[in-house]
Formats: sequence, C-alpha cells, structure tokens
Amino acid sequence: MAPDSLLDSLNPPQLEAVTHGEGPLLVLAGAGSGKTRVLAHRIAFLVERTGVSPHSILALTFTNKAANQMKERVSALLGGSLHGAWLGTFHSIALRILRANGEMTRWGSDFAVYDGDDQRRLAKGVCESLSIDTKKYKPASLLAAVSRAKDDGRDFASFDDPSGGGSPHAKVFYSFYKLYTQRLVNARAMDFGDLLLETLRLFEESPEIAQKYSSRFRHLLIDEYQDTNRVQHLLAKVLSGHWGNIMAVGDDDQSIYGWRGADLRNILDFERDYPQTKIIKLEQNYRSTPEILRAASSVIAQNRGRHEKTLWTARREGAPLVCHTANTEEEEAAFIVETALALARKGAGLGEMAVLYRTHALSRPIEDALMARGVRYAVYGGLRFYERKEIKDALSYLRLVLAPYDPVALRRVINEPPRGIGDKTVEQIFDFSAQRDLDLWSSARRMVEEGALPPRAARAVAAFISLVEGWRGFFAAGEGLGLILKRIFEESGLLGAIERAKEDEREAERLQNLEELVNAAEAHESEGGNIVTFLDRAALVSDMDASGEERSALSLMTIHSAKGLEFSTVFVAGLEEEVFPHSLSSGSKEEVEEERRLCYVAMTRARERLYLTRARVRRVFGAEGLFRPPSRFLFELPEGMRPADLAFAARPASVGADFASQKSGFARPLPEKREGGKVGEVIEPQSGGRYISVDPEASDYKKGMRIRHPKYGAGMVTAVDGRGPAARVSVDFSSGEKKKFVAGLSGLEILVDD
Repeated sequence: MAPDSLLDSLNPPQLEAVTHGEGPLLVLAGAGSGKTRVLAHRIAFLVERTGVSPHSILALTFTNKAANQMKERVSALLGGSLHGAWLGTFHSIALRILRANGEMTRWGSDFAVYDGDDQRRLAKGVCESLSIDTKKYKPASLLAAVSRAKDDGRDFASFDDPSGGGSPHAKVFYSFYKLYTQRLVNARAMDFGDLLLETLRLFEESPEIAQKYSSRFRHLLIDEYQDTNRVQHLLAKVLSGHWGNIMAVGDDDQSIYGWRGADLRNILDFERDYPQTKIIKLEQNYRSTPEILRAASSVIAQNRGRHEKTLWTARREGAPLVCHTANTEEEEAAFIVETALALARKGAGLGEMAVLYRTHALSRPIEDALMARGVRYAVYGGLRFYERKEIKDALSYLRLVLAPYDPVALRRVINEPPRGIGDKTVEQIFDFSAQRDLDLWSSARRMVEEGALPPRAARAVAAFISLVEGWRGFFAAGEGLGLILKRIFEESGLLGAIERAKEDEREAERLQNLEELVNAAEAHESEGGNIVTFLDRAALVSDMDASGEERSALSLMTIHSAKGLEFSTVFVAGLEEEVFPHSLSSGSKEEVEEERRLCYVAMTRARERLYLTRARVRRVFGAEGLFRPPSRFLFELPEGMRPADLAFAARPASVGADFASQKSGFARPLPEKREGGKVGEVIEPQSGGRYISVDPEASDYKKGMRIRHPKYGAGMVTAVDGRGPAARVSVDFSSGEKKKFVAGLSGLEILVDD
C-alpha cells in the first residue's frame, strides 16, 4: 500500500484528533507534543479527505507568526494555497468582520486602530486632562485596568458611577475610563480590546450578522485555547453556534497569561460549555529528553487546577539535569556564561542556547558577564520594528493623511521634528476643540483663520496644515503608498532631521528603518493592500510575534517571551523564593499555580540540557544583598534531581501560603544523623575531629566555636556581629591569620567532637 503523506506521520492520538468527525473536540496538547502539526493536518484533512470547502474554515491563533506558519504548513500539505479559508489572530479576524460590517456599528468602517503606543499616549493625555496624580495612579496601570475590563466583556457603560460613595481608586478609574472612551469615540478609533468587544456587540445586536458568520464557518479551530479571555470565549461560542464543530487545542499546564486576561476556566470547563465534547490527550513529547520531562512533570504535578497528563518520550536517556547554587548573582552569572562557553567549545551553538528568567531585571549580571567575556548575546523583549520612534512617527503622519482629526497622531507629530508648535499651542487647539465641539483638524484651521493664535504659532500651524493637506491631495489623486511615504519623510523634515546626524551609527540605523518602511509599504501595495490595511497590519503586530534572527548569539529572555520557542540548552536563572515564584504572586493559590506553570514552561523549552540556577544572595534595586531561600520548585523536583544543598534548607510553606510569613528568619537546626553520621559530615584525618557543613541559610555561629575553612584550615570564632546568614563572623586561624566572613557565604565547617 502506498504511504499516506497526510496521515502516516501521525501517532495514534494525533491521528484520532486529525480524523475526528463532527462535534466539539478538545485536544490537550502537552509541551512538545506536536499540536501545530495536528492543527495543520486537521485543516488539510477536512479539505482533502472530507470535501469541506476552505471557505468554510476559520482558524484562530494568538500571533501573526503562528497564523503565517499555519498557512505555510497547510499549503504545503495540500500542494497549493488555502484560498478562501480565514486563518488569523482573534484581533485580525475581528477587525476584518468590523471593516466588512461597519455600517452596522457606531464606528463606521473607516475607524483607526490604536496600538499599544497609541493607547499609552492617549492614557497619558487623559490623566493630564483629569489632573490625576500619576505618581499614585500610573497611566499604564489605569490603562491595564481598562484592558482587563474589556477582556472580561465590560465596556464603560457597564460600570456604575462611584461618585456617591466609591473608593478613591474606583472614582479615578471610572473618570479615566469615561474620558478614555470619549476620546476614542471622538477620534473614531478602537483599541485592541474594542476590536473584540465591538465584534461581540455586533453579533449580539445584529443576530443576522452572527448567523451569517456562524453558518459560513462549518469548522472553527482555535490554537492556544488556554490563553483565551472571556470575550474570545464568547466569540467562539457564537462562531461555532450553527454547526457545533469547534476544535480547541491547548494545554492548561502552559496557561501563563492570567495577568493579561487569559481565563484558565475556558479550557478547564470546556466540556461543560460544549456537551458531547471528545477529549484527546497528546502526551508523547518529541522535544525533550526523559530527564527533562521527569523533572518538569514532577513540578507541574503539584498543581491542582489542571487536566492530568503524563508526558513521555521515545528518546533515549540524555544529559542529567544540573542544579547549581551560587553564593551571589554575579557568581550565578559567571557559572551560566562559563558553562555556555564550555558547551560551545564542544560544538554546541550559542544560538541554540537560552537563559530564561522571571523578570528582565535579572538579566543585568548575566549581560555584564557576557560582555566581560565578549560573548554575543541578544536580549528579547526590546523594541520591535513597528515600535521604534521613527517608525511610529512615520505611521502617525500616514494616519493624518487618512484621518487628520486623529488626536494621538496629531499630538505625536505636530511638532516632530520641531517646527515651532509648542505644547501650549497644542493644548490651545485641544481646548478650542472641546469648547466648540469641533474635531481637532477643523479647530486648528478655524484658529488660524480667526487669529486665535499668536502670529508665530499661527504661521507654524498653517504650514503644518498645508503639509498634511498636500499629502491628502496626492492620496486622493491615487498616488502610491510608497511615494506618499517618501514625500512625508522629505517634506515633514523627518528625513532631514535624521540625515543631519547621519554620522551617528544609531541615526544611520534609523534611516535604514525608514527605508525598510517604504519597502514594506510598496510590497503591501503590490499584494493588493492599501493605506488602511497597511496601517491595520502595523497596528496588529504583536509583541509575541518577534523572534530572534540572531541565531549565532546566546538568547536572553523572560519566560513569558520564551513561550512557543525551544532550545537545545536552557538555563533557568533566579530560582529563589520571592524571585521565582515572584513575590507579587503570593496572594492566592491560583497565582502560585500560575507561577508553577511558568516554571514548567521554562523547563520544557529545553531539548537536550537543562540547568536550574539560583543565588543565595541577590541585590534588589541596588540595595545590599538579601539572602534568598531556594525556590519551592526546586523541592518539587524528583528525588535524585534536587540540588544537594536543599538538605540544609527548610522547604517553603505549602501552595498559596503568604510569602510574608516566610521572611521572619532563616535559622534552622542542623540536619539529623543519617546512616550513622551527619549530613555533610567530614572527618579530619590528622585530629580525628568530625566537622559538619553549616546550613548556609541559617549560619548560626557562636563565639568560641571551633571551625575549619577549606582554605585557611582550623580556627576559632572570636566574635559574631549580627544573626543569621548576614552576620559578620571573626575567626582566628591556627596559622595566625585573622579573617572576617559573611556567615552565609563563609564555607566554614563546625567541629562537633574531638
């Protein structure tokens, strides 16, 4: 029998998922189990083997990169394009629906889409207008609260006015959300949350529109279902309502975006929401060694809110898991760098290695160590192309060509580069707009005509208006997008401002970025796009879409950024309580469980080698080093994989316990005897005296103790200043030397008998 290229490469559970018939399907795809393969083969199977039209397929992902990869895989399987199918992110599909049905909404079809930077600028302006104390109520925090409300399906109208007795925070949030919403409406703009919320509103208020899309898409497939929020969950129910054929693929053990609105209940309660659900578990891992899987599975098994899965692999045994405890963060960084270099000398590529950490702040000592050794590295999570200042400026100009009344775009570039229009003039235009109930562009024109501005400011504003109107004229005449951008660069002064500093390497890169933007615009236009779709695409580029092109460099990134990636060698740094798990994730069992899922994600990024590191002492905000107990996740490793020094440390409190209760002190009794001796016992050959290592987290020394140091030999403690691991210990050695040590880092051993 001839091999079946579509099905023969699948293992039994994958095959069962791909060939599933009608009805809801939940695929629980463990890390490295081939979920993308299953999704791609499922789409190809539906088209090639069951005769489903691509026009009837909707596949939703969370990044543009994932959507593009899906298209490429399916097209390769079918031997051609998947013409007619809708494959994209939730936001891009929602935008497509809103553009097509704008007449049914209050926004119309020509609304702008505000990306993250636009939203931050708008939020800052709202705070200024409301005189909000931004030290107490940060614009970013208020904006995040608005985003979370929208993720939960709550627009401004759903909140009650708290002025009659609400808390100060509730009052600030309410006034912020109200004005933020008003300014979006006045600008005829939507933020990312609006795209989903307004699509859901469209479906609820226009059932015929909902029925149109629900009946069109016979099969709905959703990737990373554990990351969906409430609105996405409700949209999925509407879109799958007619046929009932929803396929959700995800892994509750990898749900790590609760802080961003993801609702774990969506995947845990899938069977309740979709009766008759078929559940298939993908448990064969194709990525990691058995050692890595045993370690990761042992940690994640401590969570209670999960579907039970048992990952396994057909691979042979690999390199042992390495746990390393350093005295300081600098020593931890040195270990990571030296280990990476040693592996590189044996033939491992630096581009196949990654250092993962809980927060960006942990990268500093690692970067210092890498720079000191001249090692190439790339820090992920920096500015992406469409987030760079010169690109944001250029796109804001382009948005003014399309909608000159756009307040965020206008405020950004009206004096960029400087053209004599100061902040005071800009505020006068905004105030005039509010008083006359006119859009900003009309207000600016009217103020010039009525002499409402000082002569110098009026001339500058008039010149700016003339510039934008000129570009709008070329746009109306059908001039190409690339040519319009070139005109904007030259006539706005943007190009000249950069060229005047072109000797600077950074400025030269900015010039190259502008050139690349023109290339992107022309390529987009050649594919049938226009100014609206080009701006839409730029706005929808996700932080998670960026991946490293620098493959010869060691990668440094937060664990959140590493989701979906894999490396031959992974170092997970900072495995200490209050660092990882993070101190801010101690308020509830659910928060601690998400931290554990984050640890699981970090560990399962590794294919061949996994290193778990921690420092006994770590500085915070430049302050003196603080002693850190080992992370609870280290205690959850299987027997035989845990670091040896855990024998001297107390296990943190149970899941969900308050971290504050663990900060009172680290003093602990010496370990009990084991197999006739003491843990860490060393017998001195010359004297027969028995010494034991001291728990570095307790370090309870007393004056008069006889000790031994691995370098200076035997001695006696003559003074102890302080208590616990931060105490200063003075020692007189038999050699005549006198030394002082930090107790927790001293390496001293105590004589227990003669």
